Amino acid sequence: MKNFLLLLLATVCILSLAPLQVSASLCNNNNNDGTSGDDELRTINWLTMEQAVAKNRVAPKKIFVDIYTDWCVLCKKMEKATLSDPDIAVYINKNFYPVKLDAETRRSIYFKNNQYIFRANEGSKGRGVHEIAIYLTRGRLKYPAVVFLDEKMSNPQPISGYRSPQSMDQLLRYFGEDYYKYVDWNLFRQLYKTKKQERKAEQRAIANAKTTTPKTTTPPTGTIVGQGIAPTKTPTSLNQKKVEKVGVTSTTTTTTALPAKTPKTTTSPAKAAKAVDEKTVDKEKVEKTESELKKEEKAKKKAEKKAKKEAKKEAKKEAKKGKEAAKEEKVEKKTKAVEEKETKEKEKTEDNKQPKTTTTEKEAVKEEKKKEKPKFPWLLPASGE
Repeated sequence: MKNFLLLLLATVCILSLAPLQVSASLCNNNNNDGTSGDDELRTINWLTMEQAVAKNRVAPKKIFVDIYTDWCVLCKKMEKATLSDPDIAVYINKNFYPVKLDAETRRSIYFKNNQYIFRANEGSKGRGVHEIAIYLTRGRLKYPAVVFLDEKMSNPQPISGYRSPQSMDQLLRYFGEDYYKYVDWNLFRQLYKTKKQERKAEQRAIANAKTTTPKTTTPPTGTIVGQGIAPTKTPTSLNQKKVEKVGVTSTTTTTTALPAKTPKTTTSPAKAAKAVDEKTVDKEKVEKTESELKKEEKAKKKAEKKAKKEAKKEAKKEAKKGKEAAKEEKVEKKTKAVEEKETKEKEKTEDNKQPKTTTTEKEAVKEEKKKEKPKFPWLLPASGE
């Protein structure tokens, strides 16, 4: 009978422990699934261009394109140091469709009803380059390169060169939250601070708060006198001094007043957060600068228009001056030609004014010559006669 009862107790214990083991295993599986999901979120889920286009048609979202090559050293460095950063991966997965594009791939890519192919004997050192890489970078392809596309898969914004995690975080916020539409990049880079910069600012604020706290020196505390306890070197009260002079030992315990400890002045986390908030710029400040930036842009546009108008006026004036100078040259040439003609005509008239020998005069000259010469010279008398 006893053995039977022991067997029953053992079976009951085993049955009661079995569901606990099952639940523990399920919890472990759930934990493992959760960690794997977190790991997936903390790494970028890369897509092809066709996959990103298909997803964008269903749920419009911005597209982030990483253009690389197998031989690019800086591309590999940015992949390890920047794109593998957990914060950056989480932000890209939430706000973009990430695309990994090999600029030297040989396959044809279809994008927005257009086919892009590989061009051999082009690109760096004649290795060849894909047409879509040229299109996305607007003909200014340098490795590594990053391109941001809006929800309509248009208006590509190429950024070339290696980017650190902080710089990449600024770029992602700038294009992911549409700051590029109304805020200048240099201004945004000065105002916005990444999470790492905020953490460093908090640490600095806490360190400065610790260094600035005044050191409070606590005076020596008193001890209880009487009932066989020897007094310490602490200053005794006036009543105790009188008793010692008389030589009477009192059984009553006289205690010296303990000085209150001054609390250490440490900055609360709220104050530290305020100090950090003063250094970091929120979106509200950026929004406040929108109107100022718009005014500056309008003023710049007006100044540019005025400068263009003045330049056009000056160009017109110079053109008029050139035309007038050409006319004056033509007039001078014409006057010179007229003067030359007049001088030639004058010379001709002078030649015509000189007296010409008429026919009658010629005849008279011929008759005189005839008179001088005899008709029959042999009839003349000889010189000796």
